[in-house]
Amino acid sequence: MGAGLGYRGALHAFFRKHDAHLGFLEVMPEHVLEGSVAARQRLLHHAARKPVVTHSVSVSVATAPGPDAPFLRKMAQVSERLDAPWTSDHLCFTKVGDRNIGQLTPMPYTRETMRVLERNVKESQRILGKPFLLENISAYFRYSGEDYTEPEFFRELTKRTGCGVLLDVNNLRNNAVNLGVDPRKYLDTFPLERVVQLHLAGSDWEDGKLLDTHGAPIHEEVWAMTETILDTAPVKALLIERDQTFEPLDELGAELRRADALMQRYR
Repeated sequence: MGAGLGYRGALHAFFRKHDAHLGFLEVMPEHVLEGSVAARQRLLHHAARKPVVTHSVSVSVATAPGPDAPFLRKMAQVSERLDAPWTSDHLCFTKVGDRNIGQLTPMPYTRETMRVLERNVKESQRILGKPFLLENISAYFRYSGEDYTEPEFFRELTKRTGCGVLLDVNNLRNNAVNLGVDPRKYLDTFPLERVVQLHLAGSDWEDGKLLDTHGAPIHEEVWAMTETILDTAPVKALLIERDQTFEPLDELGAELRRADALMQRYR
């Protein structure tokens, strides 16, 4: 599918200007299900012109009682309507019971968590009815008493469930730096053979931590790691994530062209 961008209302003119390098759009089901009719119509107009994958923040696949089944059914309908070849969410929890905590929260990488995730991922796959990818999130702390590292957990979970990986290269770098691990060694232990899609984004430093802000230029180390991944992994799509600080748009355009050239080289 080449290089793509997440659909954002502020980028309508940008999509048209850079159409030649825009291979696909990533659409959040929440944006189709919520908001005004006019905003939804604009989104669907752009989605009709390009291949689409769907990417959510609401499944809460790590919530102990189970993922949000009503939302999963709506997500499946959106993905079917947009003819998405796969859909994705994050390996985390966003809800405790019925309470939405409003952020992507890491869970402990333990054997007990693995049993919960294996059950929840299989249930999500059953409802969604199409390939389901899980994304690594940015984490700013480590739980005590863990049985797996993050890469080890992904490797075991993909083996048990057959799910794919949406590898956020920036999040991988953030976690390695924030937790004091060599990013290259961290990358080497990920199940790259299960990676279907990549996310690239920018981070900002705050109080000694790399924050996943999606509002800064992509770091050169992230680009270099991306080339390493493309040498090995069966990547089908590479997405530039920008959620704020869109200007200067020429900068974003240069990143999209660079991503497109990378995907062309490894096609």
